[in-house]
Amino acid sequence: RQPGQVPLDLQRLRSLGFRDFLIFKLMREAREQGKRLSDVVEATWEHLQKAKRPICYLRALLTSTADFSFQIRARHAEQNAARAAVEDQQAAESLVREVAGLSFVDATGERKLVVDGDGLSLSVYNAEEGVARREAGQWQLRFAKALRNGQIRPAQPDDLEAFAQARRQATSSALPHIVDTPRIATEAVTDHLAILKGALRR
Repeated sequence: RQPGQVPLDLQRLRSLGFRDFLIFKLMREAREQGKRLSDVVEATWEHLQKAKRPICYLRALLTSTADFSFQIRARHAEQNAARAAVEDQQAAESLVREVAGLSFVDATGERKLVVDGDGLSLSVYNAEEGVARREAGQWQLRFAKALRNGQIRPAQPDDLEAFAQARRQATSSALPHIVDTPRIATEAVTDHLAILKGALRR
């Protein structure tokens, strides 16, 4: 800035009744307290606007032990993290739209993932389960991360055939346990059947 010009971020103090000479004086007082007036104003602007005597309030802030510089850095870090989260979600949703309707398999070949045609949901098939599971929540982020990290990959015809064979094997191995389970007639059941037979004879 030119000598004698109030910094842009401090010019808003004029709307609260601060004159330029007072702003410069407060800048010097802030330096003497090891602070930056810009940080103090930025961190407390909402309160400054509501203060009945903003000049007195700001002067009191300059003598406080609060670390306004740290507050500003923390606030910026939160804003950057929130912005990054929004951007990551948008990127993941864009990726999902591009692969809508396609199938994927994990590195072990035990799971198949199918992005629905509308790109709004994900069905997960496990080789040992006969029913698909629907992913809930922000599954797009998890899906995009897994694809980026190589934990899943686009399914090739051989992958789909191998998965189908794994499901058939899992199903067939479960059948003997069902078929071979003997039916055991308990004593109560036997007595009940005898009574029914006797009634039919009569």
